[in-house]
Amino acid sequence: MITSLTDPFGRKITYLRLAVTDRCNLNCRYCTPTPGFRPLRRSEILSYEELERLAAVLSSLGIEKVRLTGGEPLLRKGVLGFAGRLSRLPGIKTLAITTNGILLAPLAERLPKRGVTRVNISLDTLSSEQFRRLNGSDLLPRVLD
Repeated sequence: MITSLTDPFGRKITYLRLAVTDRCNLNCRYCTPTPGFRPLRRSEILSYEELERLAAVLSSLGIEKVRLTGGEPLLRKGVLGFAGRLSRLPGIKTLAITTNGILLAPLAERLPKRGVTRVNISLDTLSSEQFRRLNGSDLLPRVLD
C-alpha cells in the first residue's frame, strides 16, 4: 500500500499542479499551438469532480500544495468554486494559481475568500510594444490592473 509519494531520489513529493483547461486568451509566440491544433472538447477534460477526487487521494499521500494552471485557468467556468473545494481538502496548506492576468482584476478580491493563498502572474514584459509582439494582443493594461 502506498502511504506517501517520493521521486526517484527519495525526496518526498508534496506539490501538485492541476491543469484545469488547455484554452488560453492570448496568442503567445512561444506557446501558440501548432497549425491544426484543436482545443479539447469538454468531454475530453477531467471534470472538477474528477480533479477534486484526484487531489483528495494525492493529499492523503502527502500533497500539501496545489497550483491551478492551464492554459489560462481563469477561463474555465466555475474555477473559483472548485478552488474553494480544493482549499478545504484535509492536508492542503497552500492553494496557488498561475494566470496571465487578463481576467484577474475583477476576481482578485474573491480569490482569498476561496482559499487561494498565492497568485503567480506570468508576465513577459512591461513594454506594451513587446507585449503585443510576444502575446499577440494589446491587453497589457488589463494585466497591470
